Amino acid sequence: YGQQRDWRDPLAYVVLAAGVVATIAFPFLMARGREPLVPLELFKSRNFTVTNISTFLIYGALYVTFYYLALFLQGVLGYSAAAAGLAGIPGGLLLVFLSTRFGALSARLGPKIFMSVGPLLMAIGVLWFARVPPTSPAWVFIPGDPSTWIPPNQYFVDFLPAQIIFGFGLAMMVAPLTTALMTSVPVRNSGVASAVNNAISRVGPQLAGAVIFVAITASFYSGMAARIPGTDTSDPAFRHDYPPLTVPRTADARAQAAREQSTEAFHLAMYVGVALLLAGAVVNAVGISNEVALRAAKPEPAAAG
Repeated sequence: YGQQRDWRDPLAYVVLAAGVVATIAFPFLMARGREPLVPLELFKSRNFTVTNISTFLIYGALYVTFYYLALFLQGVLGYSAAAAGLAGIPGGLLLVFLSTRFGALSARLGPKIFMSVGPLLMAIGVLWFARVPPTSPAWVFIPGDPSTWIPPNQYFVDFLPAQIIFGFGLAMMVAPLTTALMTSVPVRNSGVASAVNNAISRVGPQLAGAVIFVAITASFYSGMAARIPGTDTSDPAFRHDYPPLTVPRTADARAQAAREQSTEAFHLAMYVGVALLLAGAVVNAVGISNEVALRAAKPEPAAAG
């Protein structure tokens, strides 16, 4: 809202200020409540706190990566919606078939290594996306036309390796993260602990997405101003016709500049995703305690009869 209006509308600042005040006030309200929605004593557990911090970072990276990847595939390269969905299936299959296996391994070995290496592999996959050029050919999948069922050869270079590496890392990380979370608090608090983590996994992506959108939009229009001298990129009409990552299907100079600059904006989003994933990996490597998770996962001995 604010970026599209070049930050000239005070409503954007009012909304941002309200969000900041609410965020600061929230823990104080929870500390004063008799039956708080989020019991702050849960955060006395190191594994609980670390798991939620890494959730915020990693799920923020997930949103940034795949939201902008979908826009880039369709709005810049010209993939059809069906092709953009099919392009991501390989990574999803790895998650389906491998996550339970990594969950079993983390129950035996502890979640720390999987929560550290998993995001690192995911970062490598996202970094691969940052090398995709604006000339990568489109895949227009048409269900009734078998000749369109196979993607162009460049897909197997530009996207498939990244999907496989990312999917393997995601499968490695998801179940162990859940293990670390659920073993970090007493069983009586497992429900609220899961709810807190789920809420953080939803808040992180929205905050990351909003911040990255501002950065991408600013980068896009400043780049467009450099590519098309004499153009007022703050003009609302120009911003309406040339939004980031949505390129007109024409061959004129403005459309070509928008395609190249949108690709650079996409690369910027991927670099941010990489940074978030690396931060999540470091947080887990430094903060997660295998001893706590393995001790809590052990069945309690039966009482003597």
